[in-house]
Amino acid sequence: ILSIISFVLCSPAQDSLISYNLDEDIVVTASRIPTHFPSVARSVIVIDQNEIQNSNAKTIAQLLETNAGIDFQQRGDQGVQADLKIRGTTFEQSLVLVDGVKISDPQTGHHMMDIPITLNDIQKIEILKGQGSRLYGPNAFGGVINIITKNASTTEISILNMLGENKFFERNFSVLLAMRNSRHRLSIAQKTSDGYRDNTDFEIKTASYGFNYSMGSQQLSLFSGLMDKQFGANSFYHPAFPNQWERTQTTFFKTGLSGKIISAEYTSNLFYRYHTDEFMLNRNNPAFYHNQHYTHVYGADIHLTKYSRLGNTSIGSEFIRESIESNNLGSHQQNKYGLFMEHQLSIQKAMLTLGSTVYHYAKQDWQIWPGLEMSYQITDQSNVYGSFGLAFRTPTFTELYYNDPANRGNKNLNPEKGKNYEIGWRYINNIIKTDITVFRREGRNLIDWIWLTSDSIWQVTNITRINTNGFEFDVKYPDVFSSSLFGINSVNLSYTYLDSEKEQLDLISKYVINHLRHKAVLGLHYYIYSKSIVFNTMFRFEDRIQFGKRYLLDSNLTWQISKYFKFHLDVSNLLNHNYEDFHSIPLPRRWIKSGISFNINKGTIR
Repeated sequence: ILSIISFVLCSPAQDSLISYNLDEDIVVTASRIPTHFPSVARSVIVIDQNEIQNSNAKTIAQLLETNAGIDFQQRGDQGVQADLKIRGTTFEQSLVLVDGVKISDPQTGHHMMDIPITLNDIQKIEILKGQGSRLYGPNAFGGVINIITKNASTTEISILNMLGENKFFERNFSVLLAMRNSRHRLSIAQKTSDGYRDNTDFEIKTASYGFNYSMGSQQLSLFSGLMDKQFGANSFYHPAFPNQWERTQTTFFKTGLSGKIISAEYTSNLFYRYHTDEFMLNRNNPAFYHNQHYTHVYGADIHLTKYSRLGNTSIGSEFIRESIESNNLGSHQQNKYGLFMEHQLSIQKAMLTLGSTVYHYAKQDWQIWPGLEMSYQITDQSNVYGSFGLAFRTPTFTELYYNDPANRGNKNLNPEKGKNYEIGWRYINNIIKTDITVFRREGRNLIDWIWLTSDSIWQVTNITRINTNGFEFDVKYPDVFSSSLFGINSVNLSYTYLDSEKEQLDLISKYVINHLRHKAVLGLHYYIYSKSIVFNTMFRFEDRIQFGKRYLLDSNLTWQISKYFKFHLDVSNLLNHNYEDFHSIPLPRRWIKSGISFNINKGTIR
């Protein structure tokens, strides 16, 4: 509806159009060494501030799904619970960073997206597709998501209030304060609904504070965030129990110091994450089956980068301690130690990067995980690249120790291991960016839950080999068309194809063989009346193994009412499609929301 209406009206000024910054460096995701974006020898997607503002997304998961290589399997909408998958991995095989610092959950990957950050806090997101173990050690098996928070350059206040069907209510408040030597950011958000079907109600609260202080060539940073989610979990973990309920709480704190020392650049971080998970199998009878889990993760990392005529070298180390206290899993802890090294060498139009991580944790002695990447600049605007690397993932506490009438853990699990191959071609200039990639992942000792018919139970085990081949392309094209009546500001098109080969065993798998075979995403950003009315539309085609094909359309409208106020109209699942990511857990049909936002920007305070 919104899409059709928009195509009859008019267009903006040229100076508002998007262009790509060819000098942008990928700071921490694809390499420990800041690298000129067109020369990066990996498949990397950058979602910048313009794309965030112009998207339909209201959660981090929705924003990431605008790329075809990213797959979220949801049990609940609006950020209630979403399992992240990259290039057909399981939900345990991806790594999430906040400003380069790990924020993963050692209990289970179901909580990976419990990130105490709102979209207002994000400057950009860098997505590294393919293994990242040579950079970050365990769990970067299929890819890395790096969320880079805003470092305020101006003083700004933003307020948003939204109402919608199913008694949906959302309110957001954020303030950016830019002073001479310091930058401050504060965000508070709340989101509630009675749910789109029985026992899918939710309340999500988020608060965060960020601080940056400049001391000459040194930079001090601090981030602290809280998230509290409680929600009805209708059939989330077993279809026989529609009255499940869950509450998770996340506290995340990090502080970092970066700058120059002698002739090298350094970055160091201290971080802590505390997570609680309370689960009831029947919210109307809490004593029937009640799990409570408390996890602590704290650690430190440091790395140094040295630039010379012989190339650029980065070295570093990390220490992480993880622990859990649980009435089901028991009390356990483990230490992880990692050392890494990377050397980057440029020879005329070619760039070669060699690196490895040496890692040790409780169930594995020191082991090396190497990788290499190479790119060649064909022209000023295009390059070809290739990479190879080993990857591994350590078992979670749930996989090791969980036990209930339907699921049984395995304390003897070994780490997952894999080999990743990738070749690609990139073209980028001021108005268009194109990436085409072919890749292969060979996994062995993969961890999954297998149905044991004899015991009528899901047993976690290291199954045999699964090889995944894939192809993907991504095109971003701003300034497609403009006239005095109408303009298309940008078109984003991406597609991913995945084909998995599993050793022929008579197994019923819970997670591993359950990815998208095809995914295509088309995003349009267009506007009328000199950009006073803006439309964003995202169309997704998905063909998931075990679930078949589906066509999803989301659209929103933003109307600049005055200098400071905007009206918002959001429609998700515009085609009212009936679909699910997990059996017996239908996702929302068409959902309409509307609201008002206020924004004022006052520049830097001296």
